[in-house]
Amino acid sequence: MFFLIFFGAVAAWVTFFFLRIKWEEEKLDDLPNRPVFITGCDSGFGHDTALKLLSMGMPVFAGCYTEEGLEKIEKEASNYTKGKFKAIRVDVTNDESVDRMGTWLEKEVQPYGGLWAVINNAGVGFNVFLDDFLKHEDYRLTMEINFYGIMRVVHRLRRALKQRKGRLINVTSILGRCPAAGIGPYIISKFTANAYTEVIRKELAIWGVEVIHIEPGFVKTPLTDTERIRKNNDHLWERASPELKAEYGYEFFKKTCENQAMMMNGLGANHTDRVVNIYVKAVTSVNTRRRYKVGIDTNFL
Repeated sequence: MFFLIFFGAVAAWVTFFFLRIKWEEEKLDDLPNRPVFITGCDSGFGHDTALKLLSMGMPVFAGCYTEEGLEKIEKEASNYTKGKFKAIRVDVTNDESVDRMGTWLEKEVQPYGGLWAVINNAGVGFNVFLDDFLKHEDYRLTMEINFYGIMRVVHRLRRALKQRKGRLINVTSILGRCPAAGIGPYIISKFTANAYTEVIRKELAIWGVEVIHIEPGFVKTPLTDTERIRKNNDHLWERASPELKAEYGYEFFKKTCENQAMMMNGLGANHTDRVVNIYVKAVTSVNTRRRYKVGIDTNFL
């Protein structure tokens, strides 16, 4: 009897698993008339997602922070024969910059009947280390992009999403549910972005706007580059007071940095395509999930 129940449960789970995959694979129609705006397209997930959606024939509008990033993605997008692509420089920490982007985008999407989806992808990890070595400014700078940046974009574009009954896709991190030591500013900003996403999901639902939450695990991107992190850590040590240096000692500091780099190299997945595929699924699938956790490591957090 036990084995009948056990194998029945396994069969039911397997059936559900494959049915859900099939259910989620169904694509929306008329993709060429569903414009998407993505922040943080200079590199990483945003950059790759913009080009993937463009290859599917969608109108893609990319937000880049730097002129170099904008020129790079425009050059790559020019090789695609499907879809339409335009890019704009936007600083999500600046109200005027976000407002200019919104005015530009509203005009660009008019021929398509409005804006279909927004992917809030831009994110940073400034000065990731022990709190004793950090200042208020380190927290503020990270929050400005990882939380307030999301909020600014939502506030500017939510009316357009309401009119189209479109989709808002906020990208945070699985670390937004895991209060680990040594990366306080990043984790706190992601906790806050998680909470904001859950709140506006309920508020925008009455307008027919679907809010989707994506939480990637450890993936090797420019954000997790160990050389960049090492330089940031060296800066933190250099600016520390003599008393703080004496309290911790350079050997402890150095060992902590080595452990941090080992964690990034050991846990970080090399392939970003799994995350990009979830971005694409959130934009193009008929049936979506409320929340996507991406990466094997996310199942343990």
